[in-house]
Amino acid sequence: MKKGQLQALEPILAVIIIAIILVIGFIYVVKISTNESVQDEMLSAENEDTATLTMLSAMPELACASDIKEKNCIDLEKAKLFSQLLKTPSGRSYYASLFGKRDIIITYFDIEKKQENTIVLFDYEAQGASIGSRTYFTAHDAATKNMHFAILSIKRFS
Repeated sequence: MKKGQLQALEPILAVIIIAIILVIGFIYVVKISTNESVQDEMLSAENEDTATLTMLSAMPELACASDIKEKNCIDLEKAKLFSQLLKTPSGRSYYASLFGKRDIIITYFDIEKKQENTIVLFDYEAQGASIGSRTYFTAHDAATKNMHFAILSIKRFS
């Protein structure tokens, strides 16, 4: 190539290089904003779970006895009875607006018996896309007077 032909190609090459740099920058910005929105969604779900746990532990239907000083404590005996109530049509319709479109499950661990137990507190009975999360808390078994490590699992349906 002649010198004149190379000089004519320089602006074109400069534009191509700048375009490539802009595309790479745009991809980087999109990845960062997508990552931030996922983190915001996870933080929102975590805050909602904490609010749900606080609401559940404040309900007289589930709250631990007043002599138990644990924060966000749920009585397992009450939870078992409450889950039975929520399986009836009247109980389900009464609490459906409170729990919304979500499954709420309590899993607690009995160290003495070395077993994991599950209480399905509310079953939305939906299939499809859902967002699941977990929150940890202390559960009290009034029958045995023992405290248990427990997990509140929530699945939100859209």
